[in-house]
Amino acid sequence: MAERHNEITGGHFTGPVVQAGSIDHLTVRFGAEPADRVQPLTSWSDRPALTPELRDLLEAQRRATESLPYKLLGVKQPELTQVYVQQTMRPQVVDRSPEPERKPSAESTERTLTIAGALDRNGHVMITGEPGSGKSTVGYVYVQQISEFWLSGSDGRPPLTEPVLPLRVPARALARHRAWADLLAAGAEDALGRLLGERPPSALLARRALGARWLVFIDGLDEIIESDTRAQVIDAIAHQVRRGSDHRLVVTTRPLPGDELKPLEQAGIDSYAIQPFGRVELEEFARAWFRAQSLMTAMSSAEAFVRQVRDGRLRELVRNPLLATIAAIAKTLEPDRPLPNSRVDLYGRFMEYLLDDGASQRNTIAELRRSVRDDADRQALVEWVHQHRTRVVEELATHRLESESPLFEAACEWVRENHPELPDQWQDDLRALLAGTGVFVHVEDDLRFRHHSFAEFLAARKRAGEIPADFPNLDEWIERGLSGNNRAFALFTFVLWGRDERDLGRVLSVLLAGTEPEVLLAGRLLAEGVAVDESLTSAVVDRVVELILANGVLPDPWDDVEEAGEVLVSLPPEAVPPAVLTRLRDLRDRAELAEAVRVESAVVLGKREDPESAARWVEEFADQASPAAVKRGVVALKDLVPEGTDRAERLLVRLAAAGPDHAQVIAVVSIMLDTGMTEAAGPLVRGLVRRLRADPALTGDRAPRLESIGSTSADVSGAGLVGWGGLAKLAARAKCRDEALWAADRAFVAGTATADEFRAAVSAVLSVADADGVPVVLAAAAATPVAYLTETAQALQEALHYDAATEVARRVLAEQHVGQYEFYKAIKVYVNCNAAPELLRIVEEQPRLSAHHRTHIASALSETKDLEAKHRFARSGLTDLTADRWDFERAVRALFDPDDPSTAADIFAAARSHGPEHRAAAIAVLSGGEHGDLVSELIRGLLDDMTEPDVLADVAADLAGNRRLELVDELVTAAAERLLDCDGYQQYKIIEALIESGRKEEAAAAARRAAVVTMRDGFWLDYIIRCWMRASGIRCADEIVAEAFALDLPASRRVAVADVLASAGLLHPAVTVWSHVVRYHGEAVDQGVLAASRLIRCGRRDDVLAVLDRALEEQRAEPALARLRALRAWAAV
Repeated sequence: MAERHNEITGGHFTGPVVQAGSIDHLTVRFGAEPADRVQPLTSWSDRPALTPELRDLLEAQRRATESLPYKLLGVKQPELTQVYVQQTMRPQVVDRSPEPERKPSAESTERTLTIAGALDRNGHVMITGEPGSGKSTVGYVYVQQISEFWLSGSDGRPPLTEPVLPLRVPARALARHRAWADLLAAGAEDALGRLLGERPPSALLARRALGARWLVFIDGLDEIIESDTRAQVIDAIAHQVRRGSDHRLVVTTRPLPGDELKPLEQAGIDSYAIQPFGRVELEEFARAWFRAQSLMTAMSSAEAFVRQVRDGRLRELVRNPLLATIAAIAKTLEPDRPLPNSRVDLYGRFMEYLLDDGASQRNTIAELRRSVRDDADRQALVEWVHQHRTRVVEELATHRLESESPLFEAACEWVRENHPELPDQWQDDLRALLAGTGVFVHVEDDLRFRHHSFAEFLAARKRAGEIPADFPNLDEWIERGLSGNNRAFALFTFVLWGRDERDLGRVLSVLLAGTEPEVLLAGRLLAEGVAVDESLTSAVVDRVVELILANGVLPDPWDDVEEAGEVLVSLPPEAVPPAVLTRLRDLRDRAELAEAVRVESAVVLGKREDPESAARWVEEFADQASPAAVKRGVVALKDLVPEGTDRAERLLVRLAAAGPDHAQVIAVVSIMLDTGMTEAAGPLVRGLVRRLRADPALTGDRAPRLESIGSTSADVSGAGLVGWGGLAKLAARAKCRDEALWAADRAFVAGTATADEFRAAVSAVLSVADADGVPVVLAAAAATPVAYLTETAQALQEALHYDAATEVARRVLAEQHVGQYEFYKAIKVYVNCNAAPELLRIVEEQPRLSAHHRTHIASALSETKDLEAKHRFARSGLTDLTADRWDFERAVRALFDPDDPSTAADIFAAARSHGPEHRAAAIAVLSGGEHGDLVSELIRGLLDDMTEPDVLADVAADLAGNRRLELVDELVTAAAERLLDCDGYQQYKIIEALIESGRKEEAAAAARRAAVVTMRDGFWLDYIIRCWMRASGIRCADEIVAEAFALDLPASRRVAVADVLASAGLLHPAVTVWSHVVRYHGEAVDQGVLAASRLIRCGRRDDVLAVLDRALEEQRAEPALARLRALRAWAAV
């Protein structure tokens, strides 16, 4: 018998050691969590006292605010919390999968929700929006409110469900090459400056404080001008999203071009678009603003302001909070002067207040004149800078849009070049003069524009004067206008260029040669009141109306129709003649058209001429409308008429009462909750559940599927039928506790609930019962399959019930044949519950973990501080020859550390020992850092080894336009040469790479070749045709139609081609192809019907009948005649 003994190595022990007899297995851990580590804080009521460092930081943040130069302008500054209006956000669906087999998801049709609701989901959040939409204000408000809650010790309702500590930092502060905690500390100092007693220690921000996670608002990602720097900051944030269980991040940015935000989306951040002011929000803002100016005149001033901005083009402009504020300032300063009616003129008026001598409270120049009156040289320089201040400010604005270097240094350099004789202390005088304009704020030793859009407007004034009359780089400016972060700058520049006796029709003509995005940009340009040829104006308006009509035939007709409607509403009266309004009335009243077309036409008419008439139309139309149409109508009602909210509520209550069974009530409740009518939803929920509980089919433990009860089913969001879990969640949102618990119990006992439905029921129980609901949830999940357990664990973790969440996740990991997806979700629960040590104990006891499992563990551990374990699992994935490309990429992302060159070297070595797909994964990660030599060597290997074209396509698409790396153009060329050897997805990627590389002619030729192939049977036809149009404009539409006819495609493929053309806003060529299918569909009657329905839904019933009449005259074969007669009879009804 072998001698058994215990051996302990690798550590140092102090104190007595006792031999414990015979120990069969001993595990000794070193580097474990410190014994005094604070446990996660899960309840506000348990929050401990603040330390002096935290109190200093929170007090500074409570006082910090975003503001315009109110004192300088002579208006009273309202407190942010008093004037702030709660906005809503719309979730954006993103594709997190790296697998090319999955097409990108469609845009979300999910409900809007409050900002607090989004933050209460406990994940990382990205908020996008246009300039001035209120993104930054969200950070200021929630940081102030959370700081106040900690400082006051209040036991009232907390701002958010999770007890967090707030921090706001500007995104540009993360551009430095430092450790994350150091960046946060520097960013806090940058944002708070003199408000701080001392700079917060980096160690304070490195991990949880007092057990609470940090809620870090990273503001203004789009304001990082240099794209390479911005990409590095995005990668750094994505890295923290993956690893930072002690930090929840909220990133605010304008939409960025291309796939710049993809690293954040794929890291797991939830994306939301902030929504503009509606009528109610605007009125609330106006009351708060004018109340702060004068209590005596607040009501009358607010009413006069709202009345003025509701008329004409200002209506759409003041939906933007910044523009609403500028308009309110103008109304306060000059109550009798008409407000500007374009974005450009609003900014111009505001800059006039700041930069002209008339600013009512400007005293900087007077003080400087007094202080330098005894120094003639300084006095001369002060007067010279004052006279040239507008030019200096415009130069600095241009500098800011082109460079990240300090503004004050740029100002000094400009003064040196233009005024060589400089006296002592001239820099102090210059700084005071620039700060005195009100355009800038002090940031340490530098200056910063108060709002990035101020820099854009001022830079546009300078750029517009420099662009020649023939506008030689127009394509580049149009690309700026199509990218969300540069659109305002491009529009400002176009308008101001056109006002200098230039032919703006040249710009509009080029835009009209494009697809939907270009047409909408043309509409926005017209909305600025520019003077162009009447025929061009008509062409733009007709194309925008056609976009509304084309949306009606799309799978989700509500996707873009509202944006086209907003553009029409924003146009000046002279751009929308009576004939256009007549056409909109026709579209509104034609019963065969899509609901989206009819409702949006009604809304546009209401906002342009008769709100009350439109409101009545919406109320009548709702009786026979789908839930999606009713919801759009409700939102419109609230914005059309002053009493719109009450009328919308009455409409929904009436619809619920008129419904044949529970489905209508569920649909109405969902709409109420999505549009902020929670109190009205409660009675409907209680009444519905009362009727359901009385149903004999639901007594005892019997629970048939909810959608099987009654004659109809409710699909309230396009996501599927509502079951018991969905009803429970709706009841919880409506604050109906007992009803939510009862519906959840039905889901638990039904036996037919899907995993998603079960998850909804669990979330509902935890929402209404909190800790008391945990035993209920654990009992319900006890005998469920693994997929249900993982959903339960995630729901418990999101509700901050960490012990219960890890208990359920432990059961998942204990399953012998747990699937890879469930395995990953379970380990993520452990990490998110701050239980990584227990996770490691469990997984290390499991024999023979696959490469897939080990790399998922490494990926999950990226959210912890356990670098040793993360690197150990990652390295095992790198060297495992059974690891596929996605396993390898997870390992690479987990191991790579930009601050540790050895990780890049290890990845490079491992990639060379694997196949081309693995090398491509390494290139994708390493190309974002300073490892150009390694990346170039890997690329050269791909080129020399005649790599499969799909791999070349992936790498080419990732690197196209990257001018820091050699061989990129050669790589794109090599991929393009093998275009037809790839599948549709890879062909699309190659064409995109050609476009991004500036090779549009080659891209158009490649798209044509690829389209011929994919027209027959490809799944990526829509993307390839869009690339073709992007490369050569809509002039290729006729070629697309010709190719579709020449190839003698089956009817289904011709319908697909037409649908793509319609989705791009090109209705006329789409009509040509649908008509062809109606005439020539053979035995594919279903496709003939589909094409005919498309035509009818866009108002072409007469065309369908004419085509079929001609076909009947020409056709002689009886079977075909019978089919055509049947189709005509159907179309005529």
